[in-house]
Amino acid sequence: MSSHSQISPAYQQPITPGCIRNCIRLRGMPYSATVEDIMNFLGELSLYILPNSSHMVLNQQGRPLGDAFIQLCSPEKAGIAGLDVSKGGCHKKHMG
Repeated sequence: MSSHSQISPAYQQPITPGCIRNCIRLRGMPYSATVEDIMNFLGELSLYILPNSSHMVLNQQGRPLGDAFIQLCSPEKAGIAGLDVSKGGCHKKHMG
């Protein structure tokens, strides 16, 4: 995430297990997708990704499965990402 600017401390919240629904799942990504590709895909919403919270799912051989879990700064931002592309979100948007 070297090209990603750091999130200001105002967006960082203490984490209490089970109470914040701010994680999104990306499915069907190209196997060659990188964290930078994910940030480009999310566009402006990438500004709200929490530090060290982009997790790509790998198989037992260490190869990407085309899925990722991304933690955003708030449930509201995660909700926006989950909206249909026609409403400003990323649902049904194509990465490549």
